[in-house]
Amino acid sequence: MPDNTSETVACVADIVVPTPPVVNDACGYPITPVAGNLPDPADCEGDMVYSWTYTDCAGNEHTWTHTVTVDMADFTMPDNTSETVACVADIVSDASCC
Repeated sequence: MPDNTSETVACVADIVVPTPPVVNDACGYPITPVAGNLPDPADCEGDMVYSWTYTDCAGNEHTWTHTVTVDMADFTMPDNTSETVACVADIVSDASCC
């Protein structure tokens, strides 16, 4: 059985679900994998596990998984601003920011 795989992405939209590996039974015949339930998308960060189960004609069963860790990068804040005015009445508020 091939090793399980994993990857890390910044956003759920970056996930590319892999094609499960080709697995043959002891006699060399390919086994058709059955996909497990799709994982719920991570709300922000976390693991999403995709799985496929392989079962041969003798009932031997193995599951192959692909784990995707969603690890969002920190965001960048704009520089703080300041200004000098002569009177309080001269202050102009930029209401578009809040």
